[in-house]
Amino acid sequence: MIVAKTAPHFLAKPIRYACYFAMFFLASISVANAQMLTLTEQNDDLNIFDHMVVVGDHSFDFNNLSVRQKMRQKVSKGSVANEITPETTSDGDWLYVQLENSTKNGISRVLDTEHFSDHNYAIYLERAGKITLILDSRLPAKDIENRIRPEVILASLPIYMAPQETVEIWAQFQNGSSAGAVPIYLRSESIVTQHRSKNSATNSIFYGVGLTLLTFLVLFSFLLKSKPAIYYSLFLAASIAVNMQQDGYFSLMFYSGDPNFNIITRLFGQSLMLVSYLLFMISFLDIRRRFPKFFAMICGYMVVVVIILGLYPFVGTTDFYNYCINIVALMFAVISLGSAFLAYRSKRFGAGLFILGIAIFISYLVYSVSNNFLWQTSYDFNVILTVKIAQLVDASVFTAAMLRQTFGLRMQRDEALKSELAATQKNLETAQSLLVAKKDRDRAKALAEQHRAQLANVSHDMRQPLTSLQLALEQVDNSSPELKEQLAAGLNYLNSLLGDTLTSTRPDGHDSHAAEPATDAVPIQIIFDNLERMFGTEAMQKGLALKLEPTNVAVDTDAVLLIRILSNLISNAIKYTQKGQVELLCFQYGDKASIEVRDSGVGLTEEQLSRVMKPYQRNTVDGDGEGLGLHIVSTMAEQAGLVLEADSDTGRGTVFRLDGFRVYS
Repeated sequence: MIVAKTAPHFLAKPIRYACYFAMFFLASISVANAQMLTLTEQNDDLNIFDHMVVVGDHSFDFNNLSVRQKMRQKVSKGSVANEITPETTSDGDWLYVQLENSTKNGISRVLDTEHFSDHNYAIYLERAGKITLILDSRLPAKDIENRIRPEVILASLPIYMAPQETVEIWAQFQNGSSAGAVPIYLRSESIVTQHRSKNSATNSIFYGVGLTLLTFLVLFSFLLKSKPAIYYSLFLAASIAVNMQQDGYFSLMFYSGDPNFNIITRLFGQSLMLVSYLLFMISFLDIRRRFPKFFAMICGYMVVVVIILGLYPFVGTTDFYNYCINIVALMFAVISLGSAFLAYRSKRFGAGLFILGIAIFISYLVYSVSNNFLWQTSYDFNVILTVKIAQLVDASVFTAAMLRQTFGLRMQRDEALKSELAATQKNLETAQSLLVAKKDRDRAKALAEQHRAQLANVSHDMRQPLTSLQLALEQVDNSSPELKEQLAAGLNYLNSLLGDTLTSTRPDGHDSHAAEPATDAVPIQIIFDNLERMFGTEAMQKGLALKLEPTNVAVDTDAVLLIRILSNLISNAIKYTQKGQVELLCFQYGDKASIEVRDSGVGLTEEQLSRVMKPYQRNTVDGDGEGLGLHIVSTMAEQAGLVLEADSDTGRGTVFRLDGFRVYS
């Protein structure tokens, strides 16, 4: 130094000490002006990235003390970047910060990442010129086990700092992993323990409930053959796997130092989640069969997703790729909303719970994207906790929806089976009734055949005595012509009845009810004359007057059938009339005519009149007959195309009217 050479000898030593002091002072200023983070007992939870600066790139010779000193000087002069951003950092950059313990007591701090980082970095501690590696995420998991907390979160061993001690932190990021640098916290051991407990409790609840739901869904899908449960089981398994990878469990087992390992495995798990979730929606709503166009759109979307996510190893997280990811998320939200709308329209079992599950899913999907959690790396504990809780709630809602759908469909199927069983039972009862009816018909047919044979035999047996009576009548003298004529009319009537009976009882004969009656032009007066000859004597013997009003009307009818009808009516009238008269009258109105049989008997009430028209029913309990007369008359009138009407007045008599005769012109 020139000043030292020219100064007096007694001043040389003080000047030299002054120069040393000035150099020391300048050096002190240089160190003091470096990027400094002052630690107190209060700021025990700091993100050191907020205080670090970039001091060099990959060419920085970190092991050279003089090089590090030069970097400190650059920091003190403010000639380095003071903010860490993707634009100011690149592959291999070195970051720097000083830590100073400003307390009068020693303090202990831990570097805590809150995750098993997929960023590739190393952090060094420099104390009194000595360098120590305290955190290195580049090493395989097996080589950093002593710096991993039990819940697989990467953290350093405690850093102890004496009172007023200053240490320096150096960090190097590789492969561009410092872009958007993740937080690394400098925390007290008590806070680290607190976070450890919170993370452990959260993980225990999430994985415990999640695995329980997964086990239930797997059993549910196999026992009840539920396709939605199968696909949702796959979705839930992928969701649990992604969370395990996010929490570092997979990294601990498989990570080998590749900085892209965690991102690629996470994207694979998320792709599996998305595809299985879409398959679940398709199966739950039967979209493939009921909505084929929407199904084709979902299939196209899944192809696009697989292509975009598969491109990541080749393009990385470029702006275009991030734009595509946002489009994928937006399309997924649209498809989910469309599925919710289809569920609302379908009114299927569990549709309400399905819509609620869609709403929850979209909510935490939007929340994840807005907090940089879904496709990128975010390790905010509150975000992770919120998403995990939402996933568990959503899984529970969808499980309830599948249970409602499965058991609802089974109840519907059971009701259908019950209805089918009831219909089958009813058909069986009907078949049994038909079988009984067939047996009754066969029995009645056999009985009718037996009666037909008996009636044919009786009719045949009666034919011979009637023939003998007719022959005997021809030999009777003519002392009583009227009696002879009356007997001849009666015998002819009986002979006609027997002929009809024998014809109708033939096995190959026609049904008397179905056969068309043979009609002729029949003068009513001839019918009246025959009836007078048949019943005149009987009426006179009972003290009754049989009045037949003369008529010249001729009608188209079956004469024998008409005589049978009128003879039954007159016979009944005489039988149930004690005094007075029985009248037989014919009325013509236009081309129609009617015949009435009137008596002056006691008459019938409406109930009695209705009863005597039925077979085997009589008005009195005494007297002969089987109660078939009026029923036979009604049947024969219907056969002849006539209408039988009856009017009765108690105490004044009864009128039977045959209406519907066609007048012969």
